[in-house]
Amino acid sequence: MGVVIRQSFKALVSNYVGMAIGFVGLFFIFPRVFEPEQYGLFRLLIELAAILSPLALLGTHYSINKYFVYFKNEQNGHNGFFYYVSLLPTMGLVMVIAATLLFQDSLLALFAPKGQVSQPIIIPILLLLVVFSTYITVIEAVSSNFGRIAKPYFVREVLQRIGLIVLALLYYFQIIGFYPMLWCMVIVYALNFVLNICFTSQLSSFSFKRNTHFNSQNKPLFTDMARYSGFLFIGGLSGLVINKLDIVMVSGMKNLTYTAIYSVGFYLAMFIELPKRGFLQILTPIISNHIKDSNSEQLSSIYKRSSINLTVAGAILFAAIWVNLPLFYHLMPRGEIYAQGKWVVLIMGIGKLIELSTGAASPIVGTSKYYGYAFINFFSSGLIAVLGNLLLIPLWGINGAAIATLAVIVFSSCLAFVVVRLKFGMQPFTRSHFVVLLATAALIVLSHFSFNHTHVWTATIFKNLFFLLPFLASLYLLRVSPDINEQISQFYKRFIRKQ
Repeated sequence: MGVVIRQSFKALVSNYVGMAIGFVGLFFIFPRVFEPEQYGLFRLLIELAAILSPLALLGTHYSINKYFVYFKNEQNGHNGFFYYVSLLPTMGLVMVIAATLLFQDSLLALFAPKGQVSQPIIIPILLLLVVFSTYITVIEAVSSNFGRIAKPYFVREVLQRIGLIVLALLYYFQIIGFYPMLWCMVIVYALNFVLNICFTSQLSSFSFKRNTHFNSQNKPLFTDMARYSGFLFIGGLSGLVINKLDIVMVSGMKNLTYTAIYSVGFYLAMFIELPKRGFLQILTPIISNHIKDSNSEQLSSIYKRSSINLTVAGAILFAAIWVNLPLFYHLMPRGEIYAQGKWVVLIMGIGKLIELSTGAASPIVGTSKYYGYAFINFFSSGLIAVLGNLLLIPLWGINGAAIATLAVIVFSSCLAFVVVRLKFGMQPFTRSHFVVLLATAALIVLSHFSFNHTHVWTATIFKNLFFLLPFLASLYLLRVSPDINEQISQFYKRFIRKQ
């Protein structure tokens, strides 16, 4: 347990340090270094690589996390496990590369400013990013199954982001050109891959030979692996639909400038869901055990507490971002351009708050026998996303794309809620949820219509004093989340009162 705690803590530190570095790069360095169209192209390359690499994985990373324990045997080369987890992504990469080359003209159109032709070298850069991203994910999953996640997290969250910022600065100071800088992005991803290979090879000896005897003796295991990987692969695609498709469609239907504007607004809203990542990562194995042991009472308690805790945490972040948003755009390089994404932040913030309010519904469904609902989620989310973007982007531009993504989030969250309600007989909502959402809505409206004719610094100070602080105080005094109140009280006793 001590190793797990240490590794989790180190990974958490890397995550937050990486977030801070990413925030500075994404919102302050890159907008100053790049023209909006260049920034849009830069972001689109990264987003497309993030879309295509999970397609190439074919669910392999899910199988590693669930089934490695059945193969684990160092003396026997882990029974050929690494043969399978390297073979499937390689097959997936061949398919993804073939499809990319087949549709390269359509892909190049996404990267081209209107009326111009994109550089063909974009395609090999994209494909190399996809290759390295795919194998990095596999290696990270393997490392986590040896109880070592701190170093892979540090490489991905900290070193890789620093590498991208360094490249942007090299371009800014005219040491390298724009397209050579994009090629150097591949080097950054390649270094990530090499560092992870070097680290993971120290954890165990790996054999890439197929173990035919083990295979023949455990055919049901391989059948179950294939079924599980397929379902989770489909389920993972729904997450890609929610988080990536809108950015790609904005680029295709508008231009790269709008891609950059939308990306900034979208990722500001993404900060609202930060509490969910670590929270649900910790809860998922606990939920899995409770489902396995049929501990419905404990499962219901986790469901309710996760819902209100994430709702309160998300509401606090949403309120803080919205109140300070004008000042943020004021300080941001070329902020007058990126401020067009203000309503994207609001729309996506509402979506993220709805998603957080369902708490641990998705892990409950995903770790139970009802994980097959991922099919319904994927196909329905994909249909809503494509039709929504096609209809709404021509009408309302980037705001239409945000509304389409909001519709997907609402559908996906409601589906998870309904499945848990019908199959487990549980629902997480209480009067406290209503109080939090009502207070958040009031703060957003008051903040939007107040102090509009004063200087941005003065307006921000007044809004924080008269709206944000009373909002935070009311959440604490009303004890809408006893868990959060307890954490605040412990922090006060340990660090404040001692002084």
